[in-house]
Amino acid sequence: MTRHEELSQAFMLWLAENNANPPDPADIMTLGAVAPSGNPFTPDEVESTAAYLEAVGLIQGPKAWGRSMPLRVSLTPDGLRCVRDVGGDVTAWNDRLRPSYTDQSVNVNAGRDAQVAAHSQYVNQAQNASSVKVDKLLDAASGARDLLPSLATVAGVDTREVEVVVKEIEAEGATAEPDHGKLRRLGTRLKDLLGPGAAALALVRFTVEAITNALS
Repeated sequence: MTRHEELSQAFMLWLAENNANPPDPADIMTLGAVAPSGNPFTPDEVESTAAYLEAVGLIQGPKAWGRSMPLRVSLTPDGLRCVRDVGGDVTAWNDRLRPSYTDQSVNVNAGRDAQVAAHSQYVNQAQNASSVKVDKLLDAASGARDLLPSLATVAGVDTREVEVVVKEIEAEGATAEPDHGKLRRLGTRLKDLLGPGAAALALVRFTVEAITNALS
């Protein structure tokens, strides 16, 4: 692992521990965070690491005039997943996002109206995802957010992840042309997260039913 990779991972793990109260990136030098090799951050490394992580969409925060890195930083939804899924290893996270391609000859007997790509590096399959009732899903996601205080009392419910998924649904739903396939995956994920709460709270059951209706 390179020095840059070490610092990026240490930065991500440090932020995960302090994400509830977004810190100034410079605080990483005074709060004892170090790279796995044991070497502390330098001011230039803090600035370059923060800029890099912001550029790849893993951290976020407001900026001030004349300052290249955010004043206060927190993990984005992707940043939270990077910490959860790969322990904050940014290189491993980026590798997961790279598409895989196939390069091979294909012999196909295609019927009328079939579209085939052969002898091509990229073989794409178009899939028509069934439509999602976007407005209904947004209403259900808003309802899930309102239930967060109650869900915090239910064992087995990850309220932090619920909030992350709700934000992603709202962000995608607000775009000019929402990706229905993505919304379906997010809606299904939200249902799964709310599952333990549905067994305990009637309002959560109603929200799960609303999500099911939006996806049907």
